[in-house]
Amino acid sequence: MRYTKRDSIHSAVVGAFRDMGLSVYDAAHAGRDFPDLVVGCNGITYLVELKTGKAPQTEGQAAFAKAWRGSPVVVLRSVKDCVDWACKIRRARAA
Repeated sequence: MRYTKRDSIHSAVVGAFRDMGLSVYDAAHAGRDFPDLVVGCNGITYLVELKTGKAPQTEGQAAFAKAWRGSPVVVLRSVKDCVDWACKIRRARAA
């Protein structure tokens, strides 16, 4: 079994998103460069990369995000950032 490194906020973010009624698929095991989470809200699917502090995306993660033709990959850095982002996308769809 391959070890998958997760950021320290990973579990808390997944829990917060689920508590807010978002669908969450933990994709951290999918591969080095694929984003950590697939998040669904109001019929829209988002790819979310979790980073802590000022940690940069890896070269491969940045290349994936640049080449991705769906909605932009969202990079979030704290549980608060995640909750704020989730509130924002929920409000945007409700408007």
